[in-house]
Amino acid sequence: MAKASKGGIPQNIKEEVQGIVAAYNKKHGEQYQVRFRGQFCYLSRVDDRSAVAAAFAFVAKAMGLGIAAKSNTAQVTEIGRLKWYKGMKSWDFAVYKYSSEGYDPDEFWFPGAELLDGTIEGALKAGKKIYP
Repeated sequence: MAKASKGGIPQNIKEEVQGIVAAYNKKHGEQYQVRFRGQFCYLSRVDDRSAVAAAFAFVAKAMGLGIAAKSNTAQVTEIGRLKWYKGMKSWDFAVYKYSSEGYDPDEFWFPGAELLDGTIEGALKAGKKIYP
């Protein structure tokens, strides 16, 4: 088992997490991303809204409205924060709450909570239900 230096997640664990996320993204056609700070791994998803924007622009043009699709059509959705406890099957999850603009480790009444099993994969599966 890898040890964290100065309370942070070891580099080899970060690389393993990134590999798990990349494999999940490839298999499920998602765009999850992670970033690390201290003992935390922050999970977010990039949603491509280009199809929606193109449809909106098409309808607006058909109606004679001079509205163009925005060029920046990607939206980042914060999902949650995982806290590392020196094991790949014992991550604690805190959901991101847009109402308070923060992470709440005590909140467990949300869609997808039943999928959280202490693993990165569980958090990824729950992410789509938390914020579809």
